[in-house]
Amino acid sequence: PLARSHLIQRLEAGHKRKLTLISAPAGYGKSTLVHLWLASSSEPVAWLSLDANDNDIGVFLRYLVAAVHAVAPNACQTIAELLNGPQLPPQNYLLQAIAGEVAGLSEPLTVVLGDYHVIHNADIHALIATCLLYQSPGLRLVLVTRQDPPFSVTRLRVSEQMTELRLADLRFTPAEMHQYFCLLYTS
Repeated sequence: PLARSHLIQRLEAGHKRKLTLISAPAGYGKSTLVHLWLASSSEPVAWLSLDANDNDIGVFLRYLVAAVHAVAPNACQTIAELLNGPQLPPQNYLLQAIAGEVAGLSEPLTVVLGDYHVIHNADIHALIATCLLYQSPGLRLVLVTRQDPPFSVTRLRVSEQMTELRLADLRFTPAEMHQYFCLLYTS
C-alpha cells in the first residue's frame, strides 16, 4: 500500500481525541489508511466490521463486546452479563450501564467501527452518542463510514475532541498519484 504519512500524522495528532471520523465514498482507502495508522500502535485495538445484519442492538452489542474482549478481556464485564440474560434490559438501563462501563475504562483502548454507514438503527446511534458523551480519556472511537453519522458531532468538533478526514483529505496528491502509478507498473 501507498504510505500516506501526512494523513497518518494527522490521525496521530488527534490520538487523544474522543472521536476520529473518516468519511468518504467507497474506494478512497479509508480502511487501508486506518490499518496503516494503527499497525504501529502499542495500545489494544478492537475492530468491528459492520454489515446490515448488525442493525439489531443486541447483535451489535454482542459483536462489539466480543471485539473488545478479544483485546481487553476485563473490559465491559457488566454489559457482557446483561447480554447473556434471557432478554435485553430496557434501553435506558442499557445506556446507563454502557455509560458507566465506558467511563470506567482504565486502560487505553481504540475501538474501530468499520462501515458504520450500514447502521440505520436509532438505538445504536443513541448508544454511540452516549459513549462519546461519557467516554474515559483512554478510549478512542474511530468511525469509518461512507456518510456522516446521524447524531450530532458539532460539540466534539467545536471543542476540538474530534479528528476528521474526508474525501478531500483522502484524494491522492499529484505526488501520490505518481508514486501509485510507479508502484503499479513496477510490480
